[in-house]
Amino acid sequence: RTVIGVVLVCGMAALFFWTATSMQLARLDHRPAPEISAATSPEAIARGERLSYIYGCSGCHGVDLQGDFVWEDRNSNGLQDPLEPGISNVTVELTGTDARGTVINTSTTTNGVGFYEFANLLPGTYVVRFVKPGDLYKPSPANVEMDDARDSDASVVNGQTGTILLKSGENNNTIDAGFFRCAYVGDYVWLDDNGTNDYVQDGSDVGLNGILVELYSTANPATPVQSMLTIDNPKFPGQKGYYNFEVCQVGTYFIKVIKPEIYEYVQPNMGLDDSKDSDIIDFLNQSTLTFTVNYAAIIDDIDAGLKSKPLPVELLDFTGRYNSNKDVNELTWATASEVNNDYFEIERSFEGRAFESVGVIEGKGNSASRVSYDFTDKDIALNGVYTYRLRQVDFDGRFEYSNLVNIEVSRKGVVKTAIYPNPSVSDVNLDIYAVEGAELKVDIYDNLGKLVIQGFIDEVMTANVKTSKIESGRLNEGVYYIVVNVDGELSTHKLIIIE
Repeated sequence: RTVIGVVLVCGMAALFFWTATSMQLARLDHRPAPEISAATSPEAIARGERLSYIYGCSGCHGVDLQGDFVWEDRNSNGLQDPLEPGISNVTVELTGTDARGTVINTSTTTNGVGFYEFANLLPGTYVVRFVKPGDLYKPSPANVEMDDARDSDASVVNGQTGTILLKSGENNNTIDAGFFRCAYVGDYVWLDDNGTNDYVQDGSDVGLNGILVELYSTANPATPVQSMLTIDNPKFPGQKGYYNFEVCQVGTYFIKVIKPEIYEYVQPNMGLDDSKDSDIIDFLNQSTLTFTVNYAAIIDDIDAGLKSKPLPVELLDFTGRYNSNKDVNELTWATASEVNNDYFEIERSFEGRAFESVGVIEGKGNSASRVSYDFTDKDIALNGVYTYRLRQVDFDGRFEYSNLVNIEVSRKGVVKTAIYPNPSVSDVNLDIYAVEGAELKVDIYDNLGKLVIQGFIDEVMTANVKTSKIESGRLNEGVYYIVVNVDGELSTHKLIIIE
């Protein structure tokens, strides 16, 4: 459409023709007729001041118009494309200083189809700021082409334009802003405990944190677009197994859930509720089927169910006891079946201290029948609680721990006597382990039963161990017997001296 207008310059009327776009016509058709103000009076014209008048602008000397459009940039390219709609109720702020030095700070909102305008402006310098329509919106790239009527002018950082110099009589209808929304893909990895519904999420299942989830585009299936470890759901603290990807490019994608070796995938697509089943189809590649992500889509039913692998060794029992006659701890255990079982490592802790390895028993490798094992721990000099566990190790190095077995050792009298070196050509060390507070006496006899040293030790134990030394030369070459008396309980130990 062509619009005919009149411009009055220094009292002279001039006719002009203007070819308007459909968007401009839409705005003109809804504006009120101009009103005469002091700026358009004959006195103002007589001063020779320039006046611009276009239909739809409130006629006044030096009055300008600034606007235009906020749209949903569905392909996020920063340009207004066909069928991309306007966004209503977006707050647009105008700040600056007009030609009179007046500070301008005002705002408006876009109409039902995304248009806005600031009318009745004097020439000046201005900045327009566009407020995001909502948390899900992101600003489009700004000034991507040399087409100011189609591009977005809002900074992606703060939503502001650059400084706009508005001249007298100017209608600037190129100040636009594009916003777009991303899609979201998620959302759950869980451990299926075979509760009320196998392979389907139910009340007895729990989410798994720390599981790696990767998003791939079919355009580049070798490299993940994004990846993350599952975490607690931010909206529901304590609900584990959550993941979510923000996807801003429309396309075809698939998900991989990288499971730890201790788990297997459950059967996919079980039941009629896609939000409750597992979607890992390809167990070898750990991936789902491909799916399409459309603009601003919310896809929250790409889930993965895992279950624990059967144990390579089925342990039937693991028990232990203190044998006071032999002064040892005896451990026994049995398996119902074994797969790739390399060995059992026996680990021990005394009175809550760190575990240490005390022995290894070879496994049967593969067995479908009951196998029994035993282990004797002789290194239990002190009274107290000994805690044991089995570390079952496969041929590939993977391992699992058994339950704990506690054995309390509580002796009276002599606990243990160590004589070393024996035979000896030098000093002889004598270590006696007994309960603190016990009365300890040590005598030494020769091979004929004659008392050689009486009362070598004669005292009350102040700790769990008493260490003494028989100096070289104190005993002649020969065979001797050391009699240890702890609270009346006797034990005899043979000693050989060589010169």
